[in-house]
Amino acid sequence: MLVDTLQSWFNSLSLPQALLPSVLIVLSLWILSRNKVDPREPPEIKPAIPVVGHIINLVRNGLSYYTKLSFANPDLPIFTINIPGAKSYVITSPSLMSAVQRNSRNISFDPFLDVAASRIAGCSPAACHALMEKRRGGLGVNQLMVEAMHPTLLGEGLDGMNETMVKGLKSWIDDLSHCEQTPFDLYEWCKEAMTVASSDSVWGPLNPYKDKFIRDCFWDFEGGVGKLIPKVAPHIIARKAWKGREALVGAFLDFYKADGLKNASMLTHARYKAHISNGISLEEFARIEASLGLESLRFRASGASTRFVYEDMMFDDKYLLRAGSIVYIPVQPVHSHADVWSHSSSEFVPDRFLKSNPRKLGGFLGFGVSPSICPGRHFASGEIISFAAAMILRFDLSPAKSPSSWAEPKLNLSSVVASAIPPGEPFLVNLTPRAEFADFDWDFRVTKGKGQFALVIG
Repeated sequence: MLVDTLQSWFNSLSLPQALLPSVLIVLSLWILSRNKVDPREPPEIKPAIPVVGHIINLVRNGLSYYTKLSFANPDLPIFTINIPGAKSYVITSPSLMSAVQRNSRNISFDPFLDVAASRIAGCSPAACHALMEKRRGGLGVNQLMVEAMHPTLLGEGLDGMNETMVKGLKSWIDDLSHCEQTPFDLYEWCKEAMTVASSDSVWGPLNPYKDKFIRDCFWDFEGGVGKLIPKVAPHIIARKAWKGREALVGAFLDFYKADGLKNASMLTHARYKAHISNGISLEEFARIEASLGLESLRFRASGASTRFVYEDMMFDDKYLLRAGSIVYIPVQPVHSHADVWSHSSSEFVPDRFLKSNPRKLGGFLGFGVSPSICPGRHFASGEIISFAAAMILRFDLSPAKSPSSWAEPKLNLSSVVASAIPPGEPFLVNLTPRAEFADFDWDFRVTKGKGQFALVIG
């Protein structure tokens, strides 16, 4: 009752009331730990509201705030955001990607795996110590897990997951015929279909995400990660996300206790072995399963690649980066940079990636920045391409609100972790089966050894 009362009180506060305690804390930190920007550091962009302006915008807009700043300052290839206790550098120029790669030992993604375990997944101190990278005093299990994942997402492992995934997609697409001329939310339907199909291919017949309640818990968890990260009374401040996370943990505990691993993918076996054989308990592993599912859901290039600076360094022989700072690389500014994509950077060009149209390196970050590349990129690409091809061939879709034209929906910019910005409103469409294929029986086929794509990576 007390928790619910406090939660109701917190939700009833206006924005100024809710921000007041935060402002007082931030002002104290500012006085105690304010560091001026060294002239050798990248140029600083100061907030419109002194001290707290950047924080307010990040709370409201998530990482899209860095994208907004990048577009507002197109002449700055890198700039400084000086938040008290959390100085950040934002890189927007493709020309600096090679410098990020050359300095991967000092500008690293690895510490954020530790943050995910502690603050997002809610792992115990002992588990966090085991997961933490060795250079920071841990046992390095996170790195072992990532290394174990890569070979299982190629070759035989990739083929097996693709077979399960396309069978799942077929079932969902077949059922669409019942929606003829009935408006439905295309985004919500795609989210459900692809979540079930992809998670079935990872966890097999006992996949916890088959249960609609568990899927809803995941989305509650995903939507509230930003409130979980501060790790301040999460069961009160982030009540919905916290409850969703704990339900996911319970579901994955049940999965492993029921021997769900037996018929799961090679990927799941490899991750399980990497964790359990290095002292991670089953309950802690269930927490990690609940958290890492966020990585597989990619629909639209957005968000930012993130790195941690270990030691003071001169970046690209021009800019001083301070130890303990965070480097953000927003995807959208890089993907629209004219130096890489020419004058057509803001246009959709179907043949842009053909070999006859070469481009400079460093301009595509859809799967990360080397060496921290998404290990599931081939599987994700196979799922999206298979799904899109089947939908295009089988159905005609039209917007429910205005059949003559498509309109970009309002977007939910507040998510901290979404690599694809979700709509902030229902995206309603009408569906009509294509007459020329009315009598066809559709199916998918996976060709062994052909599951890898010639993907562009940063």
